[in-house]
Amino acid sequence: MATERKRVSKDQIYDNWAKRNVHFEVELEESVIRQLADYGSGATRYNAARGCILGAGYEVYILAFFIGLYAGVRRPLEGETKAFGQPVQYWGNLESRGERSGYPRLREYIFAAAVARTDFDLLAIERGDTPLSKGISAMILTMDEYANYGLHLMKDYLEEDRHYFSGNTAMLNLFLPLFEKMNAGYVHDDVADGDDDPDPEPLD
Repeated sequence: MATERKRVSKDQIYDNWAKRNVHFEVELEESVIRQLADYGSGATRYNAARGCILGAGYEVYILAFFIGLYAGVRRPLEGETKAFGQPVQYWGNLESRGERSGYPRLREYIFAAAVARTDFDLLAIERGDTPLSKGISAMILTMDEYANYGLHLMKDYLEEDRHYFSGNTAMLNLFLPLFEKMNAGYVHDDVADGDDDPDPEPLD
């Protein structure tokens, strides 16, 4: 008698995904993440006084992820990598510290994007035909590669002007061309390597 496979619900997939850590290239810690966020200390009211544009380090990752997603470009991680140390389920859960409200809906958007952009059979995971851990690992890899492209693009901007992201319209100027690309439509993701990064938009 064949053993019945245990079905997996979408909630179980989400919960297991949310328990995972995401990763970044170690070389980007000083050049990007610590330039924009108080990495290692979380989001506090003192960040602005320290000159931090963002709060916790994972906020830089989130921004970078959406840059890669909207650009439609993934960049495989190279060299030494590091986990953020803050599982996805805790992103934005700072209500108890009184600094800001959480953003669970944003985590849901990221999850939906990771599912949609990962080349795997979601139904096979739900049926129990494919191990849940394999599917989750593929989703995290998708996120890491989108974010890696975004982090390298942010690095390019910072190298050209270390105060670039302090500008009032910096984020708008960064994302508008990406939205235009999305509206124009693209069929599949590109995969970038170290020589394929587009030049930053002019800063004037």
